[in-house]
Amino acid sequence: PNRHLNTIEGGALSFATPDDYEKGRYLKRYNIHQPSFRLPNGEINPQSDVREVGWNSSMNNLAATLGLRQLNALESIIKKHQENGRYYEKVLQNISGITPLKLINKASKSAYWVYTLLAKNCDHLLKKLREHGIVASRVHLRNDFYSCFGRGKQTDLPGVDLFSTEALSIPCGWWITGEEREYIANCIRNGW
Repeated sequence: PNRHLNTIEGGALSFATPDDYEKGRYLKRYNIHQPSFRLPNGEINPQSDVREVGWNSSMNNLAATLGLRQLNALESIIKKHQENGRYYEKVLQNISGITPLKLINKASKSAYWVYTLLAKNCDHLLKKLREHGIVASRVHLRNDFYSCFGRGKQTDLPGVDLFSTEALSIPCGWWITGEEREYIANCIRNGW
């Protein structure tokens, strides 16, 4: 619900090469090779092999229609996210304990899905924001927190450790009004 464009489920992929496209085309549907999977009579072809585990990630027509209908508004949606992000960048400067993130490459433009900052006392700020009705979140934990990525075997990575401890994201979406973003910024600024 908080993405720039929402299809409820599903999405779009782009590929750098035709080979990557072919691989992605089949991985999205259990990696079943559709042209050879069924015999002319409709039965499953025992000669058709699934060589690599894939997923069930095909998009249904209803979700695709929702996405396509939103494409016309996408530019204005992103623009509103960017306006809110630039506002936060401006007003959250020079607050003790708060570090707004900066783009390293000046030629890059953030689409500001959310606005992420670093907070020295992240848990305190998160609690304060939620007490004031602001839906803030850490959004992500570092990958090696999860078993499939080696839980319990975290490597000492100072930058990742710091980011994981201090990162906090605040609402930045197209639905945030000027008054609401000012309220959010004031909650961060006052009494922090």
